[in-house]
Amino acid sequence: MLAKSLNKPNFPSSRLHLKLMKEFDQKHIFEPIIAQTPPPQDSAPGTTAPGGGTGNGEQAPAAPQNPMGALLLPILMIVVMYFVLIRPQQKKMKEHEKLLGTLGGGDKIVTTGGLIATIITIKEEKVTIRSGDSKLEIKKSNISEVLERSSASTPATPTDEK
Repeated sequence: MLAKSLNKPNFPSSRLHLKLMKEFDQKHIFEPIIAQTPPPQDSAPGTTAPGGGTGNGEQAPAAPQNPMGALLLPILMIVVMYFVLIRPQQKKMKEHEKLLGTLGGGDKIVTTGGLIATIITIKEEKVTIRSGDSKLEIKKSNISEVLERSSASTPATPTDEK
């Protein structure tokens, strides 16, 4: 009785599972894949097989590859990365430095934080700005753009006050 209960499935989905497994075995799904593999080459020891090997399971030596071909792809990727990422960033930095060099008193600016203000004084690394009723001192590099140039339009010279 115990052996009979072990062979008999206790849940209904196992019958479906067994039926599907039988259908799977009958369809021979892997036959097309097996048919595509080349047959093994059986030749006498020491004779040359049609593939160029000796017939003992050895492969013919591969033709030497050009070492420049192996280096071409990484070099090409580095060049593309330079022109896509590095070069535009360098141009942007140069434009920002030029913008910071032409700042003058009275210019209306936007900071990197989004604050819109007017420049009062410019020191070497710091800029004093006025936004509304507030007077603030920020780093010169935090200026992202100039909205309006002052009517004098002469760049202020940095003072050495500390």
